[in-house]
Amino acid sequence: MRIFIFFFTIISTNLGFGQKYLDCEVIQDGIHKESGQYIKELGFEDLFIFTPYNLKNSLNRPLVEGKAQLYQSSGFINMEARIKVNSKLASKDYGKIEQGTMIKFFMMNGGSFYTFNGRYKRAKIKQAENSTVYTLSCSFDKDELKMLKESYIDKIGVVWSEGYEEYEIFNPDFFVNQLACLESK
Repeated sequence: MRIFIFFFTIISTNLGFGQKYLDCEVIQDGIHKESGQYIKELGFEDLFIFTPYNLKNSLNRPLVEGKAQLYQSSGFINMEARIKVNSKLASKDYGKIEQGTMIKFFMMNGGSFYTFNGRYKRAKIKQAENSTVYTLSCSFDKDELKMLKESYIDKIGVVWSEGYEEYEIFNPDFFVNQLACLESK
């Protein structure tokens, strides 16, 4: 039994289970020129891709791609996400993400919580790419941060003006890692 525990400890340590990786890109760490407030901003990372099953064979790229970053400002931890819809019909099919729109976070441990889009930002249409980029932002309270630190994220649900869609996360340790980066000096 001791040999098994010894080997499991070596293997799990080498594979990184339970470890936080601080390999993060810090965009800004200091006083913001315009606001005069301290801000620590991390780089964007890929978070999810999504294509409905019935469209997988007809598209040469994902229909929806999501990137996100965390930043700390005025004592609050916030997330900004950019959701790119690769379709000429994005505004018709998805609509927009209004301020106050619900965002649901599903955790791998079975927990979940809701937060809300903190601001409305007009989507950017990229004609050359036939895509539209939407931006959403939210902040997290202490209970939400605790959940994000203690479990990996499984899915994010977004309420669009034309409906609701859930996105399975392929970077599940995004929040664990970025929160550790924000806390590091």
